[in-house]
Amino acid sequence: MKKMQCRKVFGGLMAGVLLAMSLAACGSPDDGGTPSSAGNSESGGSRSESGGSQAEGAAMEPGPLGKYGEEITLTTVRTLDSTVKFEPGNPDRASLEENIWQRSYKEELGINLEYLWTPNTEQYEQKWNAAMATQDLPDFAVVGPAIYKELVEADLVMDMTDIFDQYASDLYRQYVEAEDGLAVNFMTFGGRMYGLPHTGTTADNITVMFIRRDWLEKVERDVPKTMEELRDTVKAFQDARLGGEDTVGISLSNTLLAGIHTTNGLFEGYGAYYDTWVEDGSGGLAYGTIRPEMREALLGLQQMYKDGMFRQDFATIDGTKAGEDVASGKCGIVFGTFWAPLNSVNDSIMADEKADWIVCDIPTVDGSPYKSVATGSPAQYIFVNKNCEHPEAVVKLLNLNCEIKASGDRKHEVDEDGFEAFKYKVACDMSEAYYNLKSYYVVKEALDSGDTSKIPSDMQSCYDDVVKGLEGDRSMLGYALVFGPGGTYEKVGELRDAGRIVQSAYTTFQTDTMLEKSADLNQNLAAAIQKVILGADISVFDEAVETWKSTGGDTITQEVNDWYKAQ
Repeated sequence: MKKMQCRKVFGGLMAGVLLAMSLAACGSPDDGGTPSSAGNSESGGSRSESGGSQAEGAAMEPGPLGKYGEEITLTTVRTLDSTVKFEPGNPDRASLEENIWQRSYKEELGINLEYLWTPNTEQYEQKWNAAMATQDLPDFAVVGPAIYKELVEADLVMDMTDIFDQYASDLYRQYVEAEDGLAVNFMTFGGRMYGLPHTGTTADNITVMFIRRDWLEKVERDVPKTMEELRDTVKAFQDARLGGEDTVGISLSNTLLAGIHTTNGLFEGYGAYYDTWVEDGSGGLAYGTIRPEMREALLGLQQMYKDGMFRQDFATIDGTKAGEDVASGKCGIVFGTFWAPLNSVNDSIMADEKADWIVCDIPTVDGSPYKSVATGSPAQYIFVNKNCEHPEAVVKLLNLNCEIKASGDRKHEVDEDGFEAFKYKVACDMSEAYYNLKSYYVVKEALDSGDTSKIPSDMQSCYDDVVKGLEGDRSMLGYALVFGPGGTYEKVGELRDAGRIVQSAYTTFQTDTMLEKSADLNQNLAAAIQKVILGADISVFDEAVETWKSTGGDTITQEVNDWYKAQ
């Protein structure tokens, strides 16, 4: 499968989905207190004295990318799994200690990296718990919200406010300040920023519908605009056995919220916004998962399931299995985010020269334009140890990450042979909001005008690969379906410009009650949702909602609204 050159977001996206409800806001830990449910508390004092002069005495060239006269070493940790590949003997990709990024950090900045431990994803949090117990912590690392909260509460995170202001490059600062500084909101306590923001894909993670146009033509139908038309279209596909005897209507997996083969796209057709805080119409916020629209959506999906529009075993299969139905030509409708064409949709295109996928709006109950939820909360934070000798060096590393990415150097990102070198960089992939949308507009302008002289170097590969796809290279058609005419980013721009992107109205770090109870509360809701889709009485969902409220949800709602009113 061809990987995206402009921006690699698969891992970040999935982490954002899985950790979406693990995000929040607290008060300053200086007085020994714990994070406040109100978020961004003004009660704590500043700790600027703990980090403001750390760089004093360190001989280095001036500027955001100034090199140290004598090399320094920073310790860090990270996850390591089978997706990170090595080629012993190749200095660009031999190991974590010997690769193109390590060499750039050393040659450009005079910084060496030492990895203390590299567990797999499942063991990462356990390793952090053990490290915090012994105070054996790295100088910096990327962590999830739960670990970040514990580190802040334990007074182990450096106040990076002044250090960021002094050393951040214009490009890294641009990434951080995008979307009104949303990423910083989640890590600012008492007006001070603890650690460094990990920026990335947020608002462009909307969901769209992908449908096979060649199938629509065979059954003489237009793109469905209502839920009723969607049901009729699926029935026509199945009656005509366009995918064989076991034609699948809509590709779904057992994940309610994901980047592809997911139920949340259908929820949005009913105006239901899963795992999102929305305005309640009375000046407050309500949790979208328990709103009346979700109840209506479940009844609608239950009927679809009864009518055989999904695999009868969809609740037991993962995205890989669901993708096999698409790749093998059994299915003609998929809901997913902007990168879905690079997944099983692309496999379908490669396997069948007749497969003609197009990007469409999600049908709604009454045919009105749908709105889509976008990830708007950071799933990762950059921890900087309060005792780090050179905290400014962490900023410099991130500056260099941003500069190399902007340079368009494919050897550091995804090489010509598809090797994913970007997985070697520290704080793996950061970008500004809507970076991919900007790439689409650059590609569109060049295609429309025929003038390629204005294409920035970091976006040249986008244009090149789209052109290959449009000129007949089927391996690039999925890529053209992302950045080309009629692609996913054309739809993202359309929804953004029309004000049809929904982001959670709760934009600060998670409350204590959320962090303590949300995982169990939401697991119970998700189980009830799936049971109803599979045929259980809607009362199962109603009871789950009441349980959610009585066992912590009402407290969470109050905490969220206390914060909201304070804004």
